[in-house]
Amino acid sequence: MRLLPYAMLFVALPSWAQALQDPTRPPAASLLLPAEAVQAPAAPRQPTLQSVLVGPGSGREVAVIDGRIVRRGERVGRAILADIRGDRVILREGRRTTELKLYPQAGKPPAKHP
Repeated sequence: MRLLPYAMLFVALPSWAQALQDPTRPPAASLLLPAEAVQAPAAPRQPTLQSVLVGPGSGREVAVIDGRIVRRGERVGRAILADIRGDRVILREGRRTTELKLYPQAGKPPAKHP
């Protein structure tokens, strides 16, 4: 009977498979986090202006905010895109306005390094 060695393999296979562990699973100790490691939710972040596209004389103005193409009057979160300029846009939420700059670091003094 030539099937006998194969039958033995199938009998031993379940116990061998149980010994394997998922190599991508984090160690059990890391799954139990101390209370200090759990942070409170971060404050909502401001949208990021990624691009401004203005067609000269065509009236076509769009902005790319957080990877989405937005036209004047469309919503960005709870705000409405009120104005599109060459390097910035104005968002209006009720009476509050927010200006998003294409290059927010431009015009700021360089950071001091120790």
